[in-house]
Amino acid sequence: MNHKLKLLFILFFSLWISDMIMFHSLNYTYSKMLAGQSGGKINYFLKKTNITNIIIMGNSRAYNQIIPDSLGNDCYNLAHAGMKQTFQTGLLSILESNKKIPNTILLHVEPSEFLIGKEDKSIQKLKYYYGTDSIVTKYINEISFYERFKFIFSSYRFNGQFLNIVKSLVKPDSSDETVKHKGWRFISSTSRDSINVFYSIKTYQKQLLYPFDDKLLEHLFQFIKICKKRNTNLICFTSPQFITSKEEIEIANNFQKILEKYNIKYFNYLDHPIPELIEKPMFWKDAMHLNQKGASIESSDIRNKLILLHLLNP
Repeated sequence: MNHKLKLLFILFFSLWISDMIMFHSLNYTYSKMLAGQSGGKINYFLKKTNITNIIIMGNSRAYNQIIPDSLGNDCYNLAHAGMKQTFQTGLLSILESNKKIPNTILLHVEPSEFLIGKEDKSIQKLKYYYGTDSIVTKYINEISFYERFKFIFSSYRFNGQFLNIVKSLVKPDSSDETVKHKGWRFISSTSRDSINVFYSIKTYQKQLLYPFDDKLLEHLFQFIKICKKRNTNLICFTSPQFITSKEEIEIANNFQKILEKYNIKYFNYLDHPIPELIEKPMFWKDAMHLNQKGASIESSDIRNKLILLHLLNP
């Protein structure tokens, strides 16, 4: 019996030592990353010292489409492709802890992502902050009962990011996107854009009209709560689409009513599209994403709206 206990002790001790070595090695490398969407972009923003008065948050329809320079020199695009509301609220909590919340936040939202039947596990992209940020920890634990046990191993925080971290050692990411373009990554226009647009229309699926999920909305309400606590101007917006179903417009309009209860301004481009972009595939990469030319038009329109709200100088 003593022999078996001794073997178990050696096994667990070996696992613990291996985990600590792996964690500290990856953590050191991760902390040096200052570019890319695997944590480097967030690291850069938390470390930058110059003032940022406006930040853009959201998914790829903010990341690729809202040009920071269009909104002034003190604007930064902190959007991450593919990320939903739990990620955005978790990231805002991290910014609050680091005293990095600006005067104004432009938050891109997809109303259809808050419907019953949808799920949001995007908070997992912020695993690095598990145990150090209360909201990140809470949201990850809510995914399943077993999530918390995975963090017994400290190196689990880097699960799914190992290759990106190793790559940053061998070939560091270009900092142009993070620094020169202030977090924005443009989609160059190509001769195939029109073809891509019409092909994506063929595969376009209409959203079914379901009620909103109170649990998913709660993540947005927490985001709003933090902004109000910090006296931050929060503007929500939904980027235009080349084709929009009646169901999506109805969902967006109902979503707007929810935001109005919290006195949140909403730029609803689904119901009020930008005329210059309607039925002009030259401005689109596909039916959901604008190319660089289209991004300039949307960014200018948002700038004009912010000027009317007295959040930007003409």
